[in-house]
Amino acid sequence: LNLRSFVMGSSNEDMPMSGSSNERATTRYVFGAKGDFAALGLDVKWDGYYQHGLTETTERLTPTWNAARLTLATDAVVNPANGQIVCRSTLTAPTNGCVPLNRFGVGVASQAALNYVLGTPLRTQEFKQDVAAINFRTNSVEGWAGPISLAVGAEWRKEVMTGAVEDQYTSGWKYGNYRVTKGEYTVAEAYVEALVPIFKGLDFNGAARYTNYSTSGGVTTWKAGFTYTPMDDITFRASASRDIRAANMSELYDSGTARSNSVNINGVSTAFVQNLQGNPNVQPEVADGFGVGVVVKPSFLPGFAASIDYYDIKVEGVISFVNAQNVADYCNINKVQAYCNNLKYVNGVLNTIDLFYANLNSTTAKGLDVEASYRLNLEDLSWGMKGDLTLRAMATHYIENVTDDG
Repeated sequence: LNLRSFVMGSSNEDMPMSGSSNERATTRYVFGAKGDFAALGLDVKWDGYYQHGLTETTERLTPTWNAARLTLATDAVVNPANGQIVCRSTLTAPTNGCVPLNRFGVGVASQAALNYVLGTPLRTQEFKQDVAAINFRTNSVEGWAGPISLAVGAEWRKEVMTGAVEDQYTSGWKYGNYRVTKGEYTVAEAYVEALVPIFKGLDFNGAARYTNYSTSGGVTTWKAGFTYTPMDDITFRASASRDIRAANMSELYDSGTARSNSVNINGVSTAFVQNLQGNPNVQPEVADGFGVGVVVKPSFLPGFAASIDYYDIKVEGVISFVNAQNVADYCNINKVQAYCNNLKYVNGVLNTIDLFYANLNSTTAKGLDVEASYRLNLEDLSWGMKGDLTLRAMATHYIENVTDDG
């Protein structure tokens, strides 16, 4: 028939199903102390602690195949010298260790061939965290409308991530292809909080915190709010705040989370490997929020409480990444060279698209939070039961929830 090639499909029944066997061990030590003292006419309570935490992970795949070895083992021929079936590559490199793999059928693959194509990629990672904090509190400061409560404190934190993986397990496997994420940062911060009675029923509560990140510098956050209770049945509340979220270790230092994908380039679906990486230059997200609400606890209905709160929040510099299709479009359609640099070609064929975390989006959210609860003492029902029954209902109405990617 002069047949020189054909197409074959295989479920690889002779190969074990791929999976993982991960272990995580965490050790934590905490030392703390607390006490009180008098100074400047104030009664002060204090507490402090030091904590050391260590988490060690072992990530190991169950046997999975190496793509290059599978290709070599599948390409089997008859050795003209002795008539034995060997890998074609062995004819020119007799010591390359390749063992021919029979993929025609079930239960036909030799153990030696499976041992050659299969492996168990392994990565170890270590996460360390050290935290020290001290706090001071007093409610003996005399104000014009009652005692003022004050709290001040400071905290220091260091986080370190490291690990190891053999070079042979960094690429070329069906699964795994591990890389080690390494990095560290320190955080130092100090804060002050106050609860100040303005007049009977009206209280001001405020807080300010300065935080310095070794990766992104210093930032100040704050909160200011009022609560007003004209009678026991009802409380009005309002607050405004500036908040931040700093990048986590993965967003800063991830060495690359790879997965197969495809993008449309000039109308053609093109396969590639997507590689999402950390960015140590990422800055904290910054949010400005405002809220106003009311809480009702009617005296004529003991155990019942309800609240409704309006919120308005805007977040700038949301930490995210431009997806692969947009990277391809921004390069090929919009001709943005910065995104073209993220497309990596091998011999003219798209191989990898690098993605990086960055401060990209802004988000605006406005809405209403509604909550109602009713707590009943079962003994009051004369059912011979003890304890409390609590019913609670919560709902959120989104007035606006918009993400702007620019």
